[in-house]
Amino acid sequence: MFARLGRWCHDHRRIVVGAWLIGLVLLGGISQGVGTDFRDEFNLPDSESRDGFDVLEKDFAGQGAGQPGTIVFLADQGVDNPKVKATMQAWFTKVDAIPDIKVTSPYASDGALQVARSGKYAGKIAYAKVEVPYDTSFDDAQDIRKKIFATQPDIPGVRAELGGQILAKFEQPSSELLGLAFAIFILIVAFGSVMAMGLPIGVALAGIGIGIIIIGLLTQVMAMPSFATAIATMIGLGVGIDYALFIVTRFREGLHHGHSVAESTSIAIDTSGRAVTFAGVTVVISLLGMVVMGVGFVTGLAIAAATIVTVTARWWCASPWQQWSWPPGSPSLRSRRSSPIGPRSRSVKRPPTDGVD
Repeated sequence: MFARLGRWCHDHRRIVVGAWLIGLVLLGGISQGVGTDFRDEFNLPDSESRDGFDVLEKDFAGQGAGQPGTIVFLADQGVDNPKVKATMQAWFTKVDAIPDIKVTSPYASDGALQVARSGKYAGKIAYAKVEVPYDTSFDDAQDIRKKIFATQPDIPGVRAELGGQILAKFEQPSSELLGLAFAIFILIVAFGSVMAMGLPIGVALAGIGIGIIIIGLLTQVMAMPSFATAIATMIGLGVGIDYALFIVTRFREGLHHGHSVAESTSIAIDTSGRAVTFAGVTVVISLLGMVVMGVGFVTGLAIAAATIVTVTARWWCASPWQQWSWPPGSPSLRSRRSSPIGPRSRSVKRPPTDGVD
């Protein structure tokens, strides 16, 4: 079956490319129309902490059940200065008016402990408690941060900053780019060719792109954290390049043994393609094992990563990648054809099959 699949994809490469492109455009269009709904729901079912949050929601109107943040301010003229006090109270009132935001002012009856009473900055530093819903995502938290700063008053001698993990300035890490850069360097060293390096990178990125679109659609039917795509992308890069080395190496071996491009494709998919499929299924089963934990965001991470691995593995086994991995007319093929030992005189009809480490 795998040999026939590889040969068919080679012989009908325009149809295969067209089908993948149509699928990519259709999925992308649907994703744009439907949108995504990533949710950072860190709920632990049947746990004491969950029971505690339920009590806070039921009996204390949710106070203390959210994610905490702070507005810390330093006033050179003192936090109790009439102008400072009036202006800061007005600001805290505006912040409290933001939907789902609760503010405890240091000027409130229960906020006396939020003002520094000793040390160098006694009476000059204070903070307001800010509480946002526990299911607030990082993206929503950044929007809240911008809204708070948008209402910030300009008072001479007063400096204010936001604190707390949920309101901290957050920048998406560039770990995917670093991983991709290292992969490019290693593949150039291993293959000695930019074209040979570009094939596994390009195909892996194409599979990851389709997988990310599918993940976005899945967020409409199940909870997935906002960082699921980042983790899934890193896993997809790893397995995609690994699978590339399996298949491309076997394809190149077939060419060096005198097989045609079509024959080498069929052999590569029939041998390394089987290994890739088995490895991919193993990885998917391992990832989906996290679903039994029953934790919402862990289940979302597992399904997102499994989706990327599945698409990447299928992409390698059912795409006309061989047309770019070793194009006819390249120097190595010309030298092979001009060799005294031609294709017909080879003694090895078929390379040995792959195993899985």
